[in-house]
Amino acid sequence: MLYLTKVFIEQVVLSYEMVAVVIVNVNNKFYGTFSTMCGLLNIALWPQARHKHKGLSMERYYRSLNKTQTIRGNNRGTHECFLANIKASQYAWNSAPIDNTDIPRCLLM
Repeated sequence: MLYLTKVFIEQVVLSYEMVAVVIVNVNNKFYGTFSTMCGLLNIALWPQARHKHKGLSMERYYRSLNKTQTIRGNNRGTHECFLANIKASQYAWNSAPIDNTDIPRCLLM
């Protein structure tokens, strides 16, 4: 459990900023593990039924990362640039304004 918590801090929190909520599919076999981790980190856990995620913005976010990586990988002929591309895409997403506003996403976070 401590290993998962360490990886979560290093790979999620330090990459995306502080996390207030973790959304996990109730039917996921790792639901219990994520529940324990969120308890250790004092982070809210939103158990969701399949296809009923609290915010479709996460799905749009990952779709955006997938598209940028696909385009970059096809242009270079390799996906070895994955990490650098994802970090640049994360920055672009967080600095972009929220739909129909002039408020950048990073300001609200």
